[in-house]
Amino acid sequence: MSGGQIAGLVFAGLGALLFSIGAFWFMRVRRFLVTAVDVEGTVLGHQSRRSRSTSGGSATSYYPVVQFATAEGRSVQFTDQVGGSPPSHDVGETVPVKYDPGDPEHARIATGFRLWFGPGLIGLLGVGSLVPGVIVLVAAS
Repeated sequence: MSGGQIAGLVFAGLGALLFSIGAFWFMRVRRFLVTAVDVEGTVLGHQSRRSRSTSGGSATSYYPVVQFATAEGRSVQFTDQVGGSPPSHDVGETVPVKYDPGDPEHARIATGFRLWFGPGLIGLLGVGSLVPGVIVLVAAS
């Protein structure tokens, strides 16, 4: 097997893996949205998380803590899965929320970016690796 074929296999394999993860994540979001209930929530504050970089520095991301009332009137508080620096929402801001009626703690701020960015990015990275890998494999054959 030549070096080009090995490189093609590596890129194609990595691309297929990333694309599969993105597709799986996409399907999970779609499945969540089918049964999710729409409500409005209020940002109560932010949970900060520090992460260390490979260069030895650190960064702090802020994850919105949101409170909402279920259709039954139960008050629920959750920390969104997507954080940023600076914080993406102001304290007291009203945000759209979707929650699982069977598990109201499974809730998310319901904006297109927050719901679809992760699976879209991973899927595109997968295609971006898979296509060149296949091209290299075909050219090396």
